[in-house]
Amino acid sequence: MSSYKLKKGYDLRIKGEAEATLETLPRPTQVALDGREFHGLRPKMMVKAGDKVKAGSPLFLQKGTENFYFTSPVSGTVKEVQRGARRVLQEVIVEADEKDEFEEFQTISSGDLLNTSREVILEQILKSGLFAQILARPFAIIADPAVEPRDIFVSAFLTAPLAPEINLILEGNEAAFQAGINALSKLTSGSVNLGIEGGRADLSEALKNPANAKVNQFNGAHPAGNVGIQIHHVAPINKDEVLWTLSSQAVISIGNLFLQGKVVSEKVIALTGESIDQRKHVKVITGAAIAEVAKGRVKADADLRYISGDVLSGRTVTGGFLGTTASQVTVIPEIEKMEFMGWALPGGEKESFSRTFPSFLSPNKKYSHNTGYHGGVRAFVQTGAYESVVPMDIYPVHLIKCIMAGDLEAMEGLGILEVAPEDFALCDFICVSKIEVQDLLRKGLDFFRKEGC
Repeated sequence: MSSYKLKKGYDLRIKGEAEATLETLPRPTQVALDGREFHGLRPKMMVKAGDKVKAGSPLFLQKGTENFYFTSPVSGTVKEVQRGARRVLQEVIVEADEKDEFEEFQTISSGDLLNTSREVILEQILKSGLFAQILARPFAIIADPAVEPRDIFVSAFLTAPLAPEINLILEGNEAAFQAGINALSKLTSGSVNLGIEGGRADLSEALKNPANAKVNQFNGAHPAGNVGIQIHHVAPINKDEVLWTLSSQAVISIGNLFLQGKVVSEKVIALTGESIDQRKHVKVITGAAIAEVAKGRVKADADLRYISGDVLSGRTVTGGFLGTTASQVTVIPEIEKMEFMGWALPGGEKESFSRTFPSFLSPNKKYSHNTGYHGGVRAFVQTGAYESVVPMDIYPVHLIKCIMAGDLEAMEGLGILEVAPEDFALCDFICVSKIEVQDLLRKGLDFFRKEGC
């Protein structure tokens, strides 16, 4: 086991952590697959409103492939196919039956997976829809099944604000997790790298001693749990190389696919945020309606923002559905008005990274956070703050300025192929210029992919 100690980063001190208890939620009446969640998607629809589907039935196909399906999490009836501007696919909504019917796939034991060909394993993952949960680096887009990755990376811990407890995710799924690792090991001629949290004696044995994977231990603040940060320190990506990444819950889903011969869409998420009254870990169906997940748990008579994911890099989904890859739902107060004379107040109840407010004198205190920006966009100044929260050997400010300038050669030299927007999420929080760093980075990645490759 290799060990890495990261000195840069920052743990947001936000109220609203979920209890370490697990509850199974009732079966949702509606679920949806959100096309906007899959960057690089070119969908070809395979269903229309009124069609009957089973759990694991294809809803749409990635154009240019024969069998890369995006499938329904539950059995039921397709209610609606929503499209936005330029007919961009938004959501495919399925009204769930009372009890699931499943598409049947081949069952293969965990041990037999090691003797099964790569083609057979890849074919089944593609048809099940689970391949959509695998992202490719560079560019952090859905992977191309025709390109064999150099290595596969799995981050088995999360450091994002109010992230769920990994042991609760693994509990009862140890065999499926190992089967998923075995399947992944057949998809690359390189290694399956598993990143775990250092300094934890209570971690599940499935994480500490898996077969057919290299375990790397990380110590440090957020974003140490981001898979991109782990790749940078373990085996940086070089030009013309491709890596695949996925979450520990996706590994469990792949394991269940082969052990049970069906798509098991149930997963563990954390209900977090100060505006939720009953904060705990829950088992829920992928793509469930947020309103049903949070029903009876949020504070009444308040303007709230529902986020599929964490407060730094999650996606606002008020009235929408839980994302396929999301591992938490966060609800925080929505602020539409600026704070009167906020700049002149002492700010004792505001968290401050730059020590602007005296709250830095209470390092263990947790604070209320809302959607307020505390100021507008201003001149982009170089303060050195970005460098202190991005634990990579790159120059974040220089990279962002090169993206603004559209300088492809400089972008590549400064490491754009190694990063994803989530790796720069803390820059959004600490930026004194109020720059939308993650949006800029996504635009830079898309521009480089289009013009620089």
